[in-house]
Amino acid sequence: MWTVDEVDEVLGADDGGLFRAAFGVTSGGNFSDPHHPDLTGRNVLTNRFEAEALAAERSMSRAELEGRLAGLRTRMFEARDQRVYPGLDHKVLTSWNGLMLGAISEAARVFDVPEWRAAAVANAGFLRSRLWIEHRLCHTYKDGVARIDGMLEDYAYLTCIGRPVKRSI
Repeated sequence: MWTVDEVDEVLGADDGGLFRAAFGVTSGGNFSDPHHPDLTGRNVLTNRFEAEALAAERSMSRAELEGRLAGLRTRMFEARDQRVYPGLDHKVLTSWNGLMLGAISEAARVFDVPEWRAAAVANAGFLRSRLWIEHRLCHTYKDGVARIDGMLEDYAYLTCIGRPVKRSI
């Protein structure tokens, strides 16, 4: 994610203005997260510009615009590579796996796809062997260790697997 100032620092004000117009970078930003208010004013780059209109607005041909933007994107990629990469969350959540297991099991049954059934069986085996410990379900699994007592959603998403769903018409 980028701010106006960060784009201009990398590209300069003139090239930054073109890049910002092409990729929707504004001072107000297009990203918000109530859990991280410090990210307000940041922009996720979006390629939603009309090339002909932007080229005409900047008094250049479409080919010239595309050439300049290609160079600017390269410079932005290079600047992005210098940033600290965001942390990754590699933990396995029982609840999310329960949701996936229910969906892929049902899809395998309905569409009769053996690979999906095999994936469901493998996932169920993993959950049973790694997250079911001493007659209790654990909530997370990471680095070979299951942690935190299971929560209501973990039990609910796993126990509804294979139950017929009543649908009203």
